[in-house]
Amino acid sequence: MVADSNHTGGDGRIWSVLLGILILFTAVIFYARHVNIARVEEQTRTPVVARYTNYAYAINLRYPPEWQPVGGQQYDRYEGSDGFFSVSAGGTGDITIDKMAENEANHALKPYGTEPYIQKLTIDGQDARLILPSPDQSPSMHGQAVLIVKYPTLVTIGSQVYKYLVFWADRAHIQDIASSITFLNKLQ
Repeated sequence: MVADSNHTGGDGRIWSVLLGILILFTAVIFYARHVNIARVEEQTRTPVVARYTNYAYAINLRYPPEWQPVGGQQYDRYEGSDGFFSVSAGGTGDITIDKMAENEANHALKPYGTEPYIQKLTIDGQDARLILPSPDQSPSMHGQAVLIVKYPTLVTIGSQVYKYLVFWADRAHIQDIASSITFLNKLQ
């Protein structure tokens, strides 16, 4: 009888090990399935982007692909159901980037509300100022914010020479789009 109880104990250990291996195998399968599902979900959340290149303004950037160009503007403008961007240039003479930002933020029409926030940034290695609207911005502005970036080299458009890229976009998209800006004239 002593021999039988030892034998039964050995079988129990084997079954315990087999059960442990089965549980571990099942956990690995569930984990792999979870990782695969998470990866697929992340890929569907990653937005497809469109590229915008403008040789006059000397920039490249990425934006949501469903946005379309809007005609009839004196500058390039793209819009979609959830946002927009516009591109222009500014700053002539001795104006500094801080003065440009102050002039834009404190415009008499208050396009960014009564207390816009000015943030210093660097975009593609260049000094920049981001102006975000205050909560009292007029709804008619559709959350417009503005980014002013010092060009690596002066840009001539028509007969005018400019020091700064001026980029308007809705508040929800401006920082993502701004982070994609690269300058074409960086090496000139």
